Amino acid sequence: MQHELPRQAVSPGHPRRVLVADADEDARALCRQLLHENGYDVIEAPDGRDALERALVRQPAIVVSELRLPHIDGFALCEILRRDHITASGPIVVVTEETRRSGIDRIRAAGADVVLVKRTSAEVLLRERLSDAEAQWVARMRV
Repeated sequence: MQHELPRQAVSPGHPRRVLVADADEDARALCRQLLHENGYDVIEAPDGRDALERALVRQPAIVVSELRLPHIDGFALCEILRRDHITASGPIVVVTEETRRSGIDRIRAAGADVVLVKRTSAEVLLRERLSDAEAQWVARMRV
């Protein structure tokens, strides 16, 4: 399944650079694939320290970061990027499992422009198990 991102953000022949910071290699690979399919040039960082260094040197148009990063966490990364004159105005997207309003407000206060909440494995498991249970109940009721 291919997701479409806004094409107006991509200059023909000059792909926009996106820095993806996530300790999970699979999550970075998924993000990289989605972004490449939509014309973005992806820079990857497995931890906050590498993300900061790559942001300052490569100057991505957008930073996408998980909160739980080794060495420098996502909160500190946002705060540092906002204080540096090179990266201060670039959009920052934070991907998190945090769902509480206070947590999301804290992420925004650190400097995130967008907060994307990902579903936890427990939520997916619960939803799938409930769906299975509902399907079994409906099947029993038809007998």
